[in-house]
Amino acid sequence: DSIHPFLFNFLNHLDFSEHESIFFTKEEISNLNKIENEPYVAFQFRYNKEYGFDRNLTKKEFLKIIKELKSIFSDKDIMIVSDKSGCEIAKSWSKSNNLNLLFSKDFSENFLSDISLLAKSEFYFQFKGGGMGLIASSISDLNQVQSWIFYGRKEAPFKKNKVFYWLKNHQIVLSNKSLNFTLSKIRYFKK
Repeated sequence: DSIHPFLFNFLNHLDFSEHESIFFTKEEISNLNKIENEPYVAFQFRYNKEYGFDRNLTKKEFLKIIKELKSIFSDKDIMIVSDKSGCEIAKSWSKSNNLNLLFSKDFSENFLSDISLLAKSEFYFQFKGGGMGLIASSISDLNQVQSWIFYGRKEAPFKKNKVFYWLKNHQIVLSNKSLNFTLSKIRYFKK
């Protein structure tokens, strides 16, 4: 049997208070690739053609998120962080809407290098699905807003408005919130 469905809850029951070092800082994991396009905002984009379709973003959601990110972070580039097929779809949507975006697969060839790109970002955003969110939530000094789909089978947030007990005020991870509500949380990071 697979144990991965239980790991989410398992993490919330561990006591990390004496072992804060299990979490990463951006500096500790940001050296796996070289990118000159700093500063940028990382936007995790999931689009899988084989399963979990309800966790994929629609084109309308994608465009709405990009518009909001560009409004709040007007002085920063936006990098789409995704696998190869996700980057290809985001590139086609970007091209057809004349968006000027960066794509992780232009700088990275594997998952660890994607994590490094995420760590170099000034802000991380995720809506709906994608495993990168769990990684992002473990980077203790990464500003972020995420909203995940929880199916209620095995995943249970730590509290109603706090998915993991270790999250800090600059790490907003929500469960099953609307896109508008999730986007409203980005405004807290406007400078």
